[in-house]
Amino acid sequence: MDKRRQDVSRSVPATFGTSQIVLCRNGLTVSTVTLNAGLKFGAHAHVHDQLCVVLEGHYEENCDARAFALRAGSVLWRRAGKMHANVIGGDDVEVILVDIEPERSRRLCPYLASPTAYFMPGTFDEIRRELVFELHRSDPASCIAIEGLICLLAARAGRRCTLPKSAMPEWLSKAVELIQSEYSCGISLAQVAAAAGVHPVTVAVAFRRHFRKSVGGYIADLRIAHARRALENSRRPIAVIAQEAGFYDESHMGRAFRRRFGISPGALRSRSI
Repeated sequence: MDKRRQDVSRSVPATFGTSQIVLCRNGLTVSTVTLNAGLKFGAHAHVHDQLCVVLEGHYEENCDARAFALRAGSVLWRRAGKMHANVIGGDDVEVILVDIEPERSRRLCPYLASPTAYFMPGTFDEIRRELVFELHRSDPASCIAIEGLICLLAARAGRRCTLPKSAMPEWLSKAVELIQSEYSCGISLAQVAAAAGVHPVTVAVAFRRHFRKSVGGYIADLRIAHARRALENSRRPIAVIAQEAGFYDESHMGRAFRRRFGISPGALRSRSI
């Protein structure tokens, strides 16, 4: 990845934090950006439309007199010139930032008419995982793959923006936080519902409405994402990774990977080397 970044001649778009360009072509500039812990950025705007995918850490964005809590897995969309302010949490924040030039935005984002849109973790996890994989892969095909994934993300975000919107209840946000902290421990729908103070059917219906997947599917996605990161970034035994991620055993994880990716965990690890 470093070599590809060094080959890019254009400068990093103006933004806060430390940026490195990953891709600059066809009206898109894709950068990885590090925002240091504890920083505060007063009201400001950017010159281009932006998509942002949060990879690590958490921070708050204030826009239109509302505060949005963004954490790993969150995705946001913002039109050029939209004023906002940011407060970074206690850890560094890592994001993928996509600056979209006007002509490309008109073609790529026709359904993103809203000046801002915020999507909770889990909404686009499959696309986020593939983006992270291509960032680490950094071979000649990665630029093509990253551009395609950004186009897919814009299309999916636009589609969700056109769907009827309903406010996410506070109990559902708490349920999501619980699942994200306990998914490796075998948490059940009944436990999530009890912690949220609602009926299990209410939880199940809300997940279908807001995330387009079941609670079990949401938990499975978290486990697979955990295992995939560990496979790509460590040499720990596959059986150990399976246990850490919350699978029953290595065979259980293997079946999940074959259904999702069409290959075994071992083959996926070999592909990432």
